[in-house]
Amino acid sequence: MDHHHFNHSASAVGGNLLPERLYSLLLHCSHAFSRSHHPDKGIYPGQWRILSFLATHGPITQRDLLDVAQIRSASLSELLRKLEGKKLITRSRDAADRRNVNVAITEWGRKTIDENAHIQQATADELFAVLSDVEQEQLALLLDKLLETWRQKHHGSSRHTHDDDYHHHPQGESNSPEQRH
Repeated sequence: MDHHHFNHSASAVGGNLLPERLYSLLLHCSHAFSRSHHPDKGIYPGQWRILSFLATHGPITQRDLLDVAQIRSASLSELLRKLEGKKLITRSRDAADRRNVNVAITEWGRKTIDENAHIQQATADELFAVLSDVEQEQLALLLDKLLETWRQKHHGSSRHTHDDDYHHHPQGESNSPEQRH
């Protein structure tokens, strides 16, 4: 089946096909990337994002992690339950405020990140190899703009960007905007 043709004809009723085509392409890219994550290790994209964040930023309350992850509370609870079951994270009640649950990466979780970061990097390199460095930067800026606008409109928040929260950076690399651009 010609999937490219399907993407165009499926939205012919709506008029302007470009936004829907972009949406479809983003979903396909996301799906392709998520399928290549670490299934042999039993770590899936959402779990990797959380584990990577904890490895980079350290312990955090579950409430703050929910704000960072921008996912539903039930989805985060399920991700954390699975990571905890694999002994990759710990959750504990905050001694000062028993309403808060602290989330931290374990040594096993850190080892898992360290052993698999090269796979993550290789997958990203392969996915974006077709784009020049300039095109990659343009794509990152455009996606940042889309996400920032979406968050402001639907979540009332503009505190987080794609790089700052989710991606594991090897030692010596910075997440600061000044050093990224």
